[in-house]
Amino acid sequence: MRTTPLAGSPVNARVVVPRVLLRADNLQSLSARVVRRLVEGQVLEVVLDLRTDVEVELEGPGPMTSEPAVRIEHRSLYPDSGGNTDLDADTVKPWGRPDDHESPDEWPVVGAYMSYLRRRPDSVVGSVRTVARADGAVLVHYAAGKDRTGVVVALALDAAGAGRDTIVGDYLATRERIDAIMARLISSSTYSAELEGHDAHKHAPIPGTMERLLELVDERFGGSVSWLSAHGLSDTDLERLRGRLRPTRADPVLKPTRRARSPRDGRRRFGAHAWGRKQSRTVQPMSRERFIATVTRALPDAPPSFTYDAGLNSRERQTLEPLA
Repeated sequence: MRTTPLAGSPVNARVVVPRVLLRADNLQSLSARVVRRLVEGQVLEVVLDLRTDVEVELEGPGPMTSEPAVRIEHRSLYPDSGGNTDLDADTVKPWGRPDDHESPDEWPVVGAYMSYLRRRPDSVVGSVRTVARADGAVLVHYAAGKDRTGVVVALALDAAGAGRDTIVGDYLATRERIDAIMARLISSSTYSAELEGHDAHKHAPIPGTMERLLELVDERFGGSVSWLSAHGLSDTDLERLRGRLRPTRADPVLKPTRRARSPRDGRRRFGAHAWGRKQSRTVQPMSRERFIATVTRALPDAPPSFTYDAGLNSRERQTLEPLA
């Protein structure tokens, strides 16, 4: 699994799992072209808006609110500082007051991240549940798409079994775009007074932050799965989440290889085909629907002529469906 930037979209938008999970900063400035790319290209079904009610009111309705194919869910995590942006989680203010309920020995930003779990477990679990239950893509966003967005996406990926390197890499990718993120936020009257004059790079994600958050979740709660389950995520939702976010690395090529004997003990060594058969999704038991979803996930959308041509073909030739 490797997250990639979403071209032509908000400055911090990334595709985490194609047509399943996306993350972004503020969506207020989306063009009609980008909206179409999200709805049609990424099959966008739900937008998880983690902004506060204050931000939503000050910013006004965004372009996604008029898109009938997309459902918007507001799941605020509340900023610790009472400010208007998720850039204030003490990454900028290391002198900020640590949360009284968190360990005073932790970095303030880590304490802020842990406070999301303590103060709004309903919003965090509700967001992960939505990712699990949706049929199309879910886009998680906040003002900068870094702190609250990063925590929700990280917990979902961790519970689904993604590697920690992947999770941390996705979180740190915001560093590459922090200048553009700050410039866009400062151009908004909602955030300008709070952020103008700040050094953009002091707002960038700090290496070690997400690693420490996940370590604390492991130590205190037994891991992301245990925490989510304890706060209401069902086993059914967890299985569906894993099915949707499971790492999608390319299957190994299955080539018959000759078994060789070890020069030391004379035992046979298994060729690559044996390992490949165990790892390849193409030879694992699965439903027809899941198989189709797996092999077509990365395919582009069908051209408009496809449905017409398919109709002609089905009338001229017997299909395989009656034989199934």
